[in-house]
Amino acid sequence: MLATSRWMYRSALARRETRGMHKRYDFLEQDAAQYHHLTSGGLDEVWVAPRAVPQAQQAPARLAA
Repeated sequence: MLATSRWMYRSALARRETRGMHKRYDFLEQDAAQYHHLTSGGLDEVWVAPRAVPQAQQAPARLAA
Protein backbone atom coordinates (compact mmCIF):
# COMPACT_ATOMS: atom_id res chain seq x y z
CA MET A 1 0.00 0.00 0.00
CA LEU A 2 2.88 2.35 0.65
CA ALA A 3 4.14 1.98 -2.92
CA THR A 4 0.67 2.72 -4.34
CA SER A 5 0.34 5.87 -2.23
CA ARG A 6 3.76 7.08 -3.39
CA TRP A 7 2.82 6.50 -7.06
CA MET A 8 -0.50 8.34 -6.62
CA TYR A 9 1.18 11.28 -4.86
CA ARG A 10 3.91 11.69 -7.49
CA SER A 11 1.39 11.32 -10.34
CA ALA A 12 -0.81 14.01 -8.79
CA LEU A 13 2.15 16.38 -8.55
CA ALA A 14 3.09 15.70 -12.18
CA ARG A 15 -0.34 16.70 -13.55
CA ARG A 16 -0.41 20.51 -13.80
CA GLU A 17 -4.17 20.90 -14.15
CA THR A 18 -7.52 20.12 -12.58
CA ARG A 19 -9.15 17.06 -14.15
CA GLY A 20 -11.96 14.89 -12.73
CA MET A 21 -11.57 14.31 -9.01
CA HIS A 22 -7.98 15.55 -9.07
CA LYS A 23 -8.30 19.24 -8.11
CA ARG A 24 -5.35 21.59 -7.90
CA TYR A 25 -5.91 25.06 -6.56
CA ASP A 26 -2.79 26.38 -8.29
CA PHE A 27 -4.04 25.04 -11.68
CA LEU A 28 -7.85 25.38 -11.68
CA GLU A 29 -8.51 24.84 -15.39
CA GLN A 30 -8.19 21.79 -17.64
CA ASP A 31 -5.35 21.91 -20.14
CA ALA A 32 -6.08 20.12 -23.44
CA ALA A 33 -2.35 19.79 -24.07
CA GLN A 34 -2.16 17.45 -21.07
CA TYR A 35 -4.61 14.90 -22.43
CA HIS A 36 -2.44 11.84 -21.76
CA HIS A 37 -2.07 9.00 -19.28
CA LEU A 38 0.53 9.12 -16.55
CA THR A 39 2.42 5.91 -15.86
CA SER A 40 4.32 5.63 -12.58
CA GLY A 41 6.52 3.02 -11.00
CA GLY A 42 9.62 2.35 -8.99
CA LEU A 43 10.01 1.44 -5.35
CA ASP A 44 13.06 3.28 -4.06
CA GLU A 45 13.06 5.93 -6.78
CA VAL A 46 9.51 6.74 -7.92
CA TRP A 47 9.23 7.84 -11.57
CA VAL A 48 6.32 9.29 -13.56
CA ALA A 49 6.15 9.35 -17.37
CA PRO A 50 3.42 10.60 -19.75
CA ARG A 51 1.94 8.08 -22.21
CA ALA A 52 -0.12 9.12 -25.24
CA VAL A 53 -3.81 8.24 -25.34
CA PRO A 54 -4.68 5.99 -28.30
CA GLN A 55 -6.80 7.74 -30.94
CA ALA A 56 -9.76 5.39 -30.32
CA GLN A 57 -9.92 6.36 -26.63
CA GLN A 58 -9.73 10.11 -27.06
CA ALA A 59 -12.74 12.10 -26.02
CA PRO A 60 -14.95 13.27 -28.92
CA ALA A 61 -14.85 16.94 -29.78
CA ARG A 62 -17.63 18.92 -28.15
CA LEU A 63 -20.27 20.33 -30.46
CA ALA A 64 -20.65 24.10 -30.50
CA ALA A 65 -24.08 25.18 -29.33
